[in-house]
Amino acid sequence: MCNVNKLAKISQQLTMALEAAKMVIWDWDLLTNLIVWSSSDEKLFGWAPGTFPETYESAMARIYPDDREAVALALNSSRAEQHNYHQELRIFGSNGSIHWIEAKGKFFYNDEGQAVRMLGTIMEISDRKAREEQLRLLESVIVHSNDAVIVTEAEPIDSPGPRIVYVNPAFTRMTGYTPEEVTGKTPRILQGEKTDRAALDRIRTALKNQDSVSVELINYTKDGRKFWAEMSIAPVINETGLVTHFVAVQRNITERKWSEVALMESDERFRQLAENIQDVFWMSDIIKRKVLYVSPAYEKIWGRTSESLYDNLMNFVTSVHPDDQQRMQADFEEGIQEEFEKEYRIVRPDGTVRWIRDRGFPIKDEFGQITRIAGIAQDITERKRSEAALKESEERFRQMADNIQDVLWIGDPAQPHSLYVSPAYEKIWGRKRENMSIDCMDWMNGIHPDDRERVQTTLGKLFENAYEGGFEHEYRIIQPDGTVRWIRDRGVLIKDELGQNQRLIGIAQDITERKLAETALQQLNEELEIRVQQRTFELERSQVVLKLQVERERLMTRLTQQIRQSLDLQKVLNTIVTEVQQLLAADRVLVYQVQPNGSGVIVAEAVTGEWTRILDHTFAEEHFPQKAQRRYLEGRIYTLVDREKEEILPWLADFLAQIQVRAKLVVPIIQHDRLWGLLIAHQCSEPREWQSWEIELLKQLTSQMAIAIQQSELYLQLKEELRERQRAESELRRSEMLFRSVSECAPVGIYRADEQGRTIYNNPRCQEICGYTYEEGMGFGWTRFVHPEDLQVILSQWDAAIAVQKEYVCELRYVHRDKTIRFGRVRTVPILSESGELTGHVGVIEDITETRAIEKMKKEFISIVSHELRTPLAAIRGSLGLLAAGVLKDQPETAQQMLDIATSDTERLVRLVNDILDLERLEANTVSLEKQWCDAATLIHQSVKTMQSLAAKSQIILSVLPSSVQVWADPDRIIQTLVNLLSNAIKFSPANTTVTLSAEALPDRVLFKVQDQGRGIPHDQLENIFVRFQQVDASDSRQKGGTGLGLAICRSIVQQHGGRIWVESVLGKGSVFFFTLPQQLDSQELSHQETEKR
Repeated sequence: MCNVNKLAKISQQLTMALEAAKMVIWDWDLLTNLIVWSSSDEKLFGWAPGTFPETYESAMARIYPDDREAVALALNSSRAEQHNYHQELRIFGSNGSIHWIEAKGKFFYNDEGQAVRMLGTIMEISDRKAREEQLRLLESVIVHSNDAVIVTEAEPIDSPGPRIVYVNPAFTRMTGYTPEEVTGKTPRILQGEKTDRAALDRIRTALKNQDSVSVELINYTKDGRKFWAEMSIAPVINETGLVTHFVAVQRNITERKWSEVALMESDERFRQLAENIQDVFWMSDIIKRKVLYVSPAYEKIWGRTSESLYDNLMNFVTSVHPDDQQRMQADFEEGIQEEFEKEYRIVRPDGTVRWIRDRGFPIKDEFGQITRIAGIAQDITERKRSEAALKESEERFRQMADNIQDVLWIGDPAQPHSLYVSPAYEKIWGRKRENMSIDCMDWMNGIHPDDRERVQTTLGKLFENAYEGGFEHEYRIIQPDGTVRWIRDRGVLIKDELGQNQRLIGIAQDITERKLAETALQQLNEELEIRVQQRTFELERSQVVLKLQVERERLMTRLTQQIRQSLDLQKVLNTIVTEVQQLLAADRVLVYQVQPNGSGVIVAEAVTGEWTRILDHTFAEEHFPQKAQRRYLEGRIYTLVDREKEEILPWLADFLAQIQVRAKLVVPIIQHDRLWGLLIAHQCSEPREWQSWEIELLKQLTSQMAIAIQQSELYLQLKEELRERQRAESELRRSEMLFRSVSECAPVGIYRADEQGRTIYNNPRCQEICGYTYEEGMGFGWTRFVHPEDLQVILSQWDAAIAVQKEYVCELRYVHRDKTIRFGRVRTVPILSESGELTGHVGVIEDITETRAIEKMKKEFISIVSHELRTPLAAIRGSLGLLAAGVLKDQPETAQQMLDIATSDTERLVRLVNDILDLERLEANTVSLEKQWCDAATLIHQSVKTMQSLAAKSQIILSVLPSSVQVWADPDRIIQTLVNLLSNAIKFSPANTTVTLSAEALPDRVLFKVQDQGRGIPHDQLENIFVRFQQVDASDSRQKGGTGLGLAICRSIVQQHGGRIWVESVLGKGSVFFFTLPQQLDSQELSHQETEKR
């Protein structure tokens, strides 16, 4: 009985264990095909008692159809191969539900090896299968997610931190690390210098507290690139409540971060722009009919507070002028669907009226609906006032501009055509000015091709505000007939009150004659240089040529000065014929003026005593036929060597004989494309071969005469115009603004004075020359800037001129505000009314400071050169004179000394002439530098090698401190510079001292030094020694054998290389000469090298 109870208890316990484990025990008798199930089977699967399958077939029917074949195969395999059976499958519950079960079993065999029984268990695993399915779904999400997923261990929190146990593919794409590279390592592998430590501390705190956390921080990829990451970290808690892992989801938010930064910067720029612009920026919501934003400029322009506009939009409407309210509201409603631009008036609280230009721009939402309007309102009151005044001013301007000889033009920077071109355009350009009103390319096409790009560049820079105060340039034009003329064009860019380009106004002047004169002068200079070179070894003859050249220069200087000082044409012509007659030693020199009817008259004459005077004699047209006039108009020169031997027309031979002419030279005087007359030189006594310099001299003089004629005509015309303008004084006052604009561009100083001589206007050029401001020059304020030594003389002359109402011309000195002395040539004429009453004065001031300086330099140069030539020539002549006289024939040693002196001074003269030519070529930029990369050390050694013998002879030690650095230079010229500096150092150093030559590399240049231990140079001579013929001691040229040009040549060579030369010296201790050379090519040389490479 005890065993039965014990067995029952065990059975009960087994039943309870099976129910708790959701397990069923089954027993299949293979011989009877019956299956016995434990009592918990029906309860586990919800079957009614007695309905559980009792046979193999009924049990198979309970299995889910898709799993039956697999179950049968597994049973057969286990039975045949005698191994345990294990299968997971699905079965139907009583209500048709599907359950996942895990079946396990074992076959038992009889002695013959036949399977007779099978025992097994079934466990319900639906919950586990559901969890596995969830895990598969979760894994799929993680694997295919664009966010990086990182799983780490839960410990340790502190260093080195939890290790990574899993990363998804997105982690590899985001960071570049493969799972194998990071597994077992900590997330610190992603951190770097820019990683936010505060964010890391937040993560560490959350991990310690086993909390979730989200942070934004900078991480680093495998190749070191930074990226912004949004990281969310959460703990993984098991069924017992313990944290087993941490899961982090990392999202790359770099683009969002940059967008946020850009948005913040954009908002800040917008705020700064809106609050600092002078115009009113506004934005409104058309649905709520409310102002969203208005910039601070609203309060300044409207005179109302911004708050009043935010409170009520109607406050804006009521501020509009009553006459514009209805139109403005209607225009606003019509233009709300698109961009609009309106002009209207507002009435400020103080009653003032202002004009407003308002532009609006609709803003649409994501559905394409207009929800807002943004706009800019601009105060255009001043522009409106200016428009009316501009129309009246332009008409006055046009009346004046139509009557000037130069081309006055006005353009609009925004339009391809001109607004106005004066009639002189057709005369100078030879083109219709109507074409300019259609397209300015007619003007541009007329510019010489070689100058066109430069003109376009100048205009482009003007529009870019590169030229403050305007521009001035010279260029050539080609007339339709092919004639080339030179133009001087000056202009200014007129801006409105907002600084916008409004007008371009300027004056174009025909300077062809001046250019021709400059070309002739340049040719004369070139001829002079050729002559000097040809006569280097003909010293005595070169002295004669030099003297002749000096006389010519003096003549040109005197005549040019008189032409500029006097407007009396007759006086100028008389001076010219007198001076030319004396210089050429001609028998007669005259000026022949062509009359409009083709005849001619002698208007000026200089003739020696025995020859017939023909002044004021008129010649009929047959003596000067049209064919000859056309030939002279082309600029041709006529020379006659001998009337008796050359074949000329019989009537011309008779005419020349009548006026006693044997030879003649004729040069035309051309003024403004017309033959004004002829400058003629006669040789009456004998034939004469006219020299080229004589022809060139007369050509230069005719150019100056043309200027004098033009000045005289302009002067007469000016006097006539002044009388006419006096009668139209009221019209001139209305044109005052235009006059001032034109005056701003004038190349000379212009001023006006009242009848008492008080200045009432002065232009900027006048202020620039004299050194005073506009206000300081008014009244008699200008006298404070006249040199004290000139003031009393000028005032007395000025008062005298006012008293007699005559033209006043003088030259005086001004003490400029920068303390410099400026020379000015003043010409003032009275302004008389129709009745002859004095109403004022107008005058011009020309800055002749540079002219004075040039004339002074010429005189000093001629004086120095003549002295330097005369001294050695005297020694040569004395030595050779003694030898020629035979005085020393019995004294051979003394005779040899005289020859040595002559030879030495001859060599000195040759060096002087060569140095002069070399210096002139350098300063005229006619020497082409052959630049190349040179080693500074090599240049130094070559220079020392050249001067070694002189140093040894003078017992001077040469010390070299070279630096192997590359310089871009002409090696021959730099060696010439070093040799000159070494030569000076050796000459002026005592014996047994050292001269040191060194080179030092600086950041962008190379510094050369030549240091001696000589007597030193006074401080006030440190700059003068670089001037030609300047030496510390005048006796040095005789004792040391120098020409006084060496340092001037050195400075020219260094400056042409883009460097600088200077000297530092201490008396009694020596001097150090420095010069620098660039280490890099300038832009022009770089471009040239690139061209050669191509």
